[in-house]
This record gives sequence, C-alpha cells and structure tokens, in this order.
Amino acid sequence: MRARESQINIRLNPRELRHLDTMARRSQLTRSAYIRLLVNGFRPKEAPPQDYYAMMREIHALGNNLNQLAYRANCTGEMDAIRIEAAITEIRQSIKSITTKVITPEPIAQDGQSAALSSQLTESLAKLIDTTTEWEE
Repeated sequence: MRARESQINIRLNPRELRHLDTMARRSQLTRSAYIRLLVNGFRPKEAPPQDYYAMMREIHALGNNLNQLAYRANCTGEMDAIRIEAAITEIRQSIKSITTKVITPEPIAQDGQSAALSSQLTESLAKLIDTTTEWEE
C-alpha cells in the first residue's frame, strides 16, 4: 500500500507550469516531491554541481587517511593524537556544513504572518484531501 493515498489536482496556466517544471528540474525532484517540500515548509535547493560530489569524495578520503593516522598514533604513541583528532573533527564539521549549505532544503522563514498562512494552507489542503477521499469512497 502506498504511503500517500490521497491525491489532489490543481490547475496552472502554462507559465506557472513551466516555472514549476523548471524549479523541480533544477532541484532534480519530481513535481510532487517539490510541492510536498513546499507544503511541509521547506524551500528546495537546486541540485549541486557535479564537482560537489567529487569534492566530497576527496574530503572523505582525507578524513579516512587522518583517521588511520590517529589510530596508528594512539597505538604507537608516535604522533600528536589530540591534534589529529581535532583535524578529523574539523573535517567532519566541514562536510556537514557543506552538505547543509548545498543540499539540505531550508525551512521557509516563519514570521507570525507566514506561519499563520502556512498553517491555514496545511489545514485547507488537509480538508481538501479529506473531502476528495470521501468522494472517492
């Protein structure tokens, strides 16, 4: 059984549809996934450039090498394990920061008015979905 059983249909003019398709394509999402993120209060980001993945692989490799050095330093006592551990932590934080900035969708800013509007939109969509589901039964 599908996790999402309810379906809604919306009407867009050609310009709106082109805009939705462009934004979804830039994010490498389907129309449905793009709209679901918006409804749930997130602004989808454009897909990262291909270089991003190559850079992340390199950073991961550096972190792995440092981790091996730290292990060896801890076993033999030949290196400054504290400094190596600090470098590993810094690399991990950099990876998380880069990923957050490039890939993770941002929550849509919620001031008092937009929070109320978002809440109303969510409630309206829920009612519409309930009504549509009732008609289908």
